[in-house]
Amino acid sequence: MAGIIDELEKIIGRTVRKDEPLAEHTLLHLPVIAEYYLEIDAQDVLIKTINAARSLELPVYILGSGARVHAEKNINGLVIKNVCRRFDKASVKGTIKKNEVGVENMQVYAQAGVLMNQLVRFTIEEGLSGLEYQLGLPGTVGGAIFTNAKYKPKYLPVNKALQSVTLLNETGDVQIYNGEVPYFVFTDEDWHDSQDIILSAVFKLMPADKKTLWERAEEAVKWRNENGKKEK
Repeated sequence: MAGIIDELEKIIGRTVRKDEPLAEHTLLHLPVIAEYYLEIDAQDVLIKTINAARSLELPVYILGSGARVHAEKNINGLVIKNVCRRFDKASVKGTIKKNEVGVENMQVYAQAGVLMNQLVRFTIEEGLSGLEYQLGLPGTVGGAIFTNAKYKPKYLPVNKALQSVTLLNETGDVQIYNGEVPYFVFTDEDWHDSQDIILSAVFKLMPADKKTLWERAEEAVKWRNENGKKEK
């Protein structure tokens, strides 16, 4: 395996850590060891690294915040912590009547490593509705989409607000799914390497009163604080 890692480091130009404890890198403080470990904060480097590892037949596991993953055995292969955390307003759709601009909806772009709480707070402060009930969700955008996390009292899933999702598929190609977005869900309680890796997403959000949005968000946080185990 050492020879494979040497090859990988040559391709990506980065040093790969060996035998890295995952407890300090996960919200659940997983008591396991990653055979090899990297943190990546640039999406082009993430794609390059995943494709290089796959070409070398090195198993790849993507880690967000580690809020939902479970592992009892050490991880054989490369664990990549995705800290690609860029997000911003992407585009706006609206009308102009009597020299006044009316916003119908706003698209917000977020990379998979963005923390959900950070994104939700941003959208609320921008007066955009669609994610406010997701405040208090642990983890990242990628994890929330993959598990289709939701606010259960109103059955409001994160994926309901999705406009599109960008994936790196098993052949190493980047694909964008618009409209009918694939439904992601864990197949079991064990951590596993995925063939389709979420890179980023675009959410379609609607203008709304900021005070109302914060009230909804606080309602969701209160419920999660009282019923956290019911979301797992």
